[in-house]
Amino acid sequence: MTMTTALINANAHAIWAAGDTLQAAQDEADASAGYRQEWTAISRQAFEGCLGDRYIAIAVPAGEWMAGDADRALSEGKVLGYWRVEDVLDHAA
Repeated sequence: MTMTTALINANAHAIWAAGDTLQAAQDEADASAGYRQEWTAISRQAFEGCLGDRYIAIAVPAGEWMAGDADRALSEGKVLGYWRVEDVLDHAA
């Protein structure tokens, strides 16, 4: 079965982006934002207490995934990891 990586924005509880790989999904999310973001892998425990933009990377069967399919992705998919995302612009000097 062919799989896709979906990124669920935990703050919005919505699928934000998807791609053939984690990097492709992150690149799509960056493109949607209009700028590059800093993706930091964090533990599930850190994810639960993290403020700011949080994402869950999920391996899901390839197909049509919409923003409102977050619950379906979580139930049908496999968690690949948890991410905190910051705007690179926040780090500019």
